[in-house]
Amino acid sequence: MKKILLLSAVLVFGGFAARAADPTPANLQLCYDLFDAMKMEKQLTETSEQMLTMQIQGNPMLAQFKPELEAFYKKCLQFNNLKEGIAKVYLELFTPEQIRDFIRFYKTPSGQVFAAKSSLLSTKVAALSQQIVMKNMPELQKAMQEKAQKMLQQQKAGNK
Repeated sequence: MKKILLLSAVLVFGGFAARAADPTPANLQLCYDLFDAMKMEKQLTETSEQMLTMQIQGNPMLAQFKPELEAFYKKCLQFNNLKEGIAKVYLELFTPEQIRDFIRFYKTPSGQVFAAKSSLLSTKVAALSQQIVMKNMPELQKAMQEKAQKMLQQQKAGNK
């Protein structure tokens, strides 16, 4: 488990120090190999479906538009439409050697478990974040109302 958490941290934070790699055909293919090892297409599909479910739960009026939303997501978020762009982002953040390391990890049993659970992990983290934001929303609303009142007072004072 510690290795998975460490790799997650490296994936998230380690790439920011990486030197950008050129999006050559060989480097793009390296990313595509990583995406295959990660089962990224499946992850994106599952994450999209889970996020749509969360949106509908958060706003039940969207349920009547579920087929249209699904069709829109499938059209816009098709893996083949995103693949090259995602690869270029990876090449901005990670070196080819780091990408090779990720491929080696994802080919391990632990890497396969991580890949299988990544979309669920992302969805659960997003749901947790949303819960925290919603729980603290009154604080934000109060701060915004106070600022709006101050701005209105300043505007009134400026008009005198």
